[in-house]
Amino acid sequence: MAKKYFLIISAAVVSAFIFSQGGSVLGVADTIPFLATPTPTVTLTPTPTSTPSPTLTPTSTPTSTPTSTPTPLPLSSFEEYFDQYSGQYGVDKNQLKKIAMCETGINPGSANGDYGGMYQFTTETWINTRAQMGLDTNPDLRFGAKESIETAAFKLSRNGSSSWANCL
Repeated sequence: MAKKYFLIISAAVVSAFIFSQGGSVLGVADTIPFLATPTPTVTLTPTPTSTPSPTLTPTSTPTSTPTSTPTPLPLSSFEEYFDQYSGQYGVDKNQLKKIAMCETGINPGSANGDYGGMYQFTTETWINTRAQMGLDTNPDLRFGAKESIETAAFKLSRNGSSSWANCL
């Protein structure tokens, strides 16, 4: 048993000596991996390449179409209506003009939400007032100067100026 033990130690010492001197014994380096000379490891360093830029696709921006605002006619254009309906309904012509000027600058085509026409009647007020007058209740008529002045004169004669208190 002692002989075997001695041989094993001797073989290990001899192998260590031979390997430390750079030699090889019967291909021991090839068969015992931990005794082999390590192979250098190549480390690859990536080289950046040009990254493609995204291609921008043009988008169209919607252009807003301006709403057309009718150009108010000069006050003189409506003078005959102010004369006619202030006389017919017994109201002050200047008060009738003042309200129209305050509400819309005497613009029969003016609209703001449900308010429309020279005197800014709501649809409901227009329909109710025109029904009391026995005339066409179509709310689109609010935008006609003649109909608007006549209806305002009627309303002033019946209810006073409370509907336009901010304008007086």
